[in-house]
Amino acid sequence: MAYWPKNYDGIKTTLQSRNSLIGSYTEKWVTDLFSEIAKAVGGYSIQGVISEEIGLTNQSPADVAICKTKDVIQKPQNILMIIEVKMSVVWNWEFISKNKDLVCIGDYKTHQGNPGLLRSDTMLKAIGKSINIRVSSFSASKIPIIQELRIINVHLANIS
Repeated sequence: MAYWPKNYDGIKTTLQSRNSLIGSYTEKWVTDLFSEIAKAVGGYSIQGVISEEIGLTNQSPADVAICKTKDVIQKPQNILMIIEVKMSVVWNWEFISKNKDLVCIGDYKTHQGNPGLLRSDTMLKAIGKSINIRVSSFSASKIPIIQELRIINVHLANIS
């Protein structure tokens, strides 16, 4: 979701809030970010982990997990940590092609609406997924879960 300053009068175009390509890119970035940590503990940072036994299905895989093996389909005992990634776009820039200028038109202090952290639907989904994992199996009770790793993105508007 892109946020616009309350006093902005220009055309408001935004990124689709549930854009799967942006979500996939963000999760890949986090997977790469955690790869050195995973390596240090003898594991692998993997995107989209599935473990039916603990409620990580095709429809709702772990965004990122640190695991003992490289496989996407994992046994609970091979999952060292689960990371749920949330993305927020909180900085808006407009590219003025006429003079090749990049102008800030909104930041985290001036945006409209609530960022994902304050939205109850976002919080409830993250809490619900963590609870489902926790109660699915005794083996899930020992897996640390980073419930909402917040990634802040920049949105470039009106690029031509």
